[in-house]
Parts: sequence; structure tokens; C-alpha cells
Amino acid sequence: MVRYNIEVKYLSFGKEHTSEVYYNASDNLNEEERESVLQGYLDIVETYKGFEGFLESHIWKDKEENKVRVINNHIFREKHMTDEEMEEKQIEFCKSMRENYKEAGKKLEIIEYSMIEVNL
Repeated sequence: MVRYNIEVKYLSFGKEHTSEVYYNASDNLNEEERESVLQGYLDIVETYKGFEGFLESHIWKDKEENKVRVINNHIFREKHMTDEEMEEKQIEFCKSMRENYKEAGKKLEIIEYSMIEVNL
């Protein structure tokens, strides 16, 4: 299965909108097949209420290294952690994940991280 990303920017009711979808193909698509898939999606977008026109459209093959992954880390503690302790643990986790990916020969970009406290 090969995944393709489709992004379309268009005007609707005088405002710019972006629509993003994925298309799964059983094999790699040639240029003509990609254009056909993109045109099929453009035909759908044209039916949207208030549609006024296209600004941009793109289709590209999804690459493994660009996938966003959610990584969960669980820390079990019996006592409440202060804000400073929580921040320290977040930084420690981010550093260790970057190091693990670096050792595997991959680059890790942390887009967002958060930590919450749960009472058990």
C-alpha cells in the first residue's frame, strides 16, 4: 500500500480554505494516475457550498520519515510532582528520545509535548 497526500487550497464564501486528504494506492502511481486522482478530488471540492475557485493543489507520495508519531511516556510516582519536577521530566524524556533516534540514524523533531498528572 502506498499513501499519497493531497492538499487543495480554495476560496469559499470569500475566504481561503485548505483541505487535506490521503489516498491509498495498491502500488506507486505514475504522473498520469496522480493527476487523475487529484482531478477526482478537485471535482469533489468544486461541489462544496460557496466554492469560488482553486488557489493551489498538490499531490505527493507520503514518506516514512515524515510521519508524525505520538509517543506516550508514563511515569509512576506516589507523590505529587512540582511544576519544576514535571518540566525536568519532560526535558529528560525529550533528550532521551532524540538520543534514541540519533543512535538509530534517524532525526526526531518534537512538535509538541505535554505531561499531565493522573490520580490513581
